[in-house]
Amino acid sequence: MNSSNLKNIVLVGKLSITNWEAKKKAKGVEREAELHASAKAGTISARKSLLPGAEQLDDIIKHAAAMRTWWGNVSSPWFDNGMRVYNVDGHMDIQAAYGDMARHRDGLVAAFLAEYPALREKARFDLNDLFDESEYPMPGDVANRFTCNFEVMPLPDTADFRVLQGIDDAELQRLQSEAEAKVSARVSEAMNTTVRRVADAVKLMADRLNEYTRREDADEKRAFYDSWVSNVQEMAALLPQLNITNDPALTSIAKEITATFDKPAAFYKDNSEARRDAASKAADITSKLASLFAA
Repeated sequence: MNSSNLKNIVLVGKLSITNWEAKKKAKGVEREAELHASAKAGTISARKSLLPGAEQLDDIIKHAAAMRTWWGNVSSPWFDNGMRVYNVDGHMDIQAAYGDMARHRDGLVAAFLAEYPALREKARFDLNDLFDESEYPMPGDVANRFTCNFEVMPLPDTADFRVLQGIDDAELQRLQSEAEAKVSARVSEAMNTTVRRVADAVKLMADRLNEYTRREDADEKRAFYDSWVSNVQEMAALLPQLNITNDPALTSIAKEITATFDKPAAFYKDNSEARRDAASKAADITSKLASLFAA
């Protein structure tokens, strides 16, 4: 599928987040340790927390990590600079989810900024001789270090090369062909990544359900995790927006997964017959996905 067709299906997005982590190199500590060990300068690295025990800051850092994980789950790789792609059908859901997370982040940042002066004074006591007033930005500067943006743009069309002036036809054709080849390679990588993610989740479920059944039959100690099933169900729900070429085979498999594993995880835990059937069907779907990946 060339870029002219893809541009009506695919959107390119980039999630950009920056945080102030309140860390600094403790150069004095480094040098003291090096001297104590008779080591050369630069052989020891040490960092200090400017706000030790600041739970409000930890909450922001953890939430940022969760946002990055979410973005990685709902999109496929495109460029190494953080740009990722998804099917336009999933845009409104992605935009709504991002909006909710961004608003929650704003609340976390506001809570931290409100406590920042008190946290700085607490650090003066906690760090003692390691405290350096000059290492603490003013509240307004701290606020500017927390940013969160989500950019969305259409997929560039390689046909745009035709409008360039001052380049002969042969070179224009070369540039366009090269661009088409790169787009094709990225599409293949994105789709293969999606198929691999689904296959891994389905295979893991089949393996875990079979192992649980084996342990149950042998009356061995066992534990059942809902995520074995829920991860597969969630992947099936995500497939329409990860299927950036609207591949009918992948669409069919997504529907099959949704129809086959339509019960809550507890159903499979408590019903050995249903569990065996689910494991068998999961193995069949894994084989179909393997064939799709090979294609």
